Amino acid sequence: MLTGYAIAKLCYETLLNYGELAIKSIKGNVISPASEHIVEANTLVSGIGFERCDIAVAHSIHNGFIALPQTHNYYHGEKVAFGTLVSLFLTDKNKTAIDEVYGFCKKVGLPTTLEQLGLKNINGQYIIKVAEKYCAPGEFIKRAISKILQYFIISFLIIEFFYIFSVISILFLFILIKNHK
Repeated sequence: MLTGYAIAKLCYETLLNYGELAIKSIKGNVISPASEHIVEANTLVSGIGFERCDIAVAHSIHNGFIALPQTHNYYHGEKVAFGTLVSLFLTDKNKTAIDEVYGFCKKVGLPTTLEQLGLKNINGQYIIKVAEKYCAPGEFIKRAISKILQYFIISFLIIEFFYIFSVISILFLFILIKNHK
């Protein structure tokens, strides 16, 4: 587990330091040191560092999106990036960490809203379908968060991770939990 966290931290720092430049060079059909750093970091975190780390939630969210055909045209990494934003809220990360990841996603063009993943004008049935898929037995999310409420996750998806938790979203959460019983 320590190795996984160390690799994840190195990958995170590499993404923040080189991600934007790597995207620019790749869009310009240039292989740069920045793009090579990103490929190396991705390879390390994918091959060695993924075990027992916080990326479990992000990948469960990705796996949930598989249930919706509207998301099939989006890359694995785009859905995992969105799932990373979900995981920051679910694991109670501080506002500074959330702002940093959200800002990075916006800067490099990764999705930060459901609409940016092709999910415009979706209803509660779609969100429940996604949540049932990523909360299914054997899903990665179980490794990271014990006794997670499916409807708690749904409420985060519905507000699309804008930083302000309004009274309405909190009431919605309680209504969903109450109706679930």
